[in-house]
Amino acid sequence: MEFKKVLQKDFATNFAEDPEGEIKKATASDERGLGFDASFALDGDADTFWGTKDDVKSASLEIDLTKGADGGKKSISRIVLQEQIEFGQRVTAFKVLAQQNRKWVPIAEGTTIGYKRILRFAKTEAEKLKIEFEGKAALCISEVGVY
Repeated sequence: MEFKKVLQKDFATNFAEDPEGEIKKATASDERGLGFDASFALDGDADTFWGTKDDVKSASLEIDLTKGADGGKKSISRIVLQEQIEFGQRVTAFKVLAQQNRKWVPIAEGTTIGYKRILRFAKTEAEKLKIEFEGKAALCISEVGVY
């Protein structure tokens, strides 16, 4: 029960969530087209995803944490990444950068993501996040959560 309480506290507020793409928190360096734009990585729906064109295996997703009702930079310590796993595991490497005082600072990195990858790191103040992905095929990112 104690562990459950810790998880509920740690993952209580997803600063990236943007249901229906109403706030336009996400932008991407490449998008497959209509129905696969960056906002689908933040919509809370595991059946939708941000996708790149077939020949694009390297792309970035930028999330503006200052947009929304609560505004301002956020103190974060966890990121959850999910691939649209029905198309297979495509990501081979990624790097997470936080924008602090208009400079990009690396805060986490990894290799594969698969169904779900949870990253923990020291509390960091951030205005925006940029996730740079490398893959073996077109990228299909189902969800990104920032806590």
